[in-house]
This record gives sequence, C-alpha cells and structure tokens, in this order.
Amino acid sequence: MCLYDVDSLSPEVLDAACRSHPYLSEQGTSRPSRSFGPSSWIFDGVLPEPDATAGALDFDASSLRAVRLSVSDWASGILSVGRAADFVLAVHEVAANSVRHGGSTGSLRYWHDGATAVAEVRDHGRIERLLVGREVPSHDDERGRGLWLAHQLCDLVQVRSSADATVVRLHVGLA
Repeated sequence: MCLYDVDSLSPEVLDAACRSHPYLSEQGTSRPSRSFGPSSWIFDGVLPEPDATAGALDFDASSLRAVRLSVSDWASGILSVGRAADFVLAVHEVAANSVRHGGSTGSLRYWHDGATAVAEVRDHGRIERLLVGREVPSHDDERGRGLWLAHQLCDLVQVRSSADATVVRLHVGLA
C-alpha cells in the first residue's frame, strides 16, 4: 500500500497517484480509481521547471564521483548530516541507473524550493514498468535496487518517461 499525505501534497502529485493506482483507500474505505487505466500512462507529462537551480552537471560512468561530491557539498549546507547522506545516496543510485540503463550518460540539476531539497536526473532511457522502484527487490536479484532505494530514502520520487527521455526528481524535506 502506498501512503500519501493528502493534506500536504500538491493536487498534481495526488492526481498522478490516482492515475498510477487501480484502487484508492480513504478513511478505511476502498474504491476503484476512476483515472487509472491503460489510456492514462502514468509517466507522461512534464514536471514544472524550477525558479532557479543551485547546480547542474552532465555525467557518465567516469564522473559519477563528481555527482556525489557536487550534491554532497550542496546538500550538507541545507540538510542535516543524516538526511544529506541519504539524499546523496539516492541521487547517486538514480545517476548510476542512467549510466546503466539510460544511454550511458545523464544530466543532473539540483535546487531547493524553500521547504524541500530537489535533485533531478535526466537521461535518454525509457521506463515502462509501472511499479518501478515501488516493489521490494528479491534477495537473489543483483539489480533493481536503485529506484527502490531512492523511494526509501526520499520523501517523494517523481518519474516522467517518454520515448525521448526519462526524468527522475528526488525530494527531501529541509526540516
């Protein structure tokens, strides 16, 4: 079961949740989601552009260390030590996925929107598994942990994927 805080999340996030779940449960009552279905591809759409970014860089397999260092330097100034470490690990895992599955390269941007630290990883891959990152990986599978781990470490993970690109945004509250 996926839990969503309907009082603090934006209507866009809640709409995406309704499109990506066949059943909804509110106050103990379950019902079919009217917006779920094969005609509503959950990874479609464009995420809003940030007002400004604190940093950006392009990366490949040889520069994943630079991704970690850049995000770590920035996040350590705005997040607690533990939250910064979690955020850096989540960003690194998603960037490593871009190298492995998204065309060997990617781009990173990061910023904060007042209450949330945000990192965005973009690549040229395409995600088609509806529950990517939301299913617990099996113990004997050596792959499939990157997005799952990001979901465990971040407050919100947004995914948009098309034939042209995949964008993953990771959000961690500053408080």
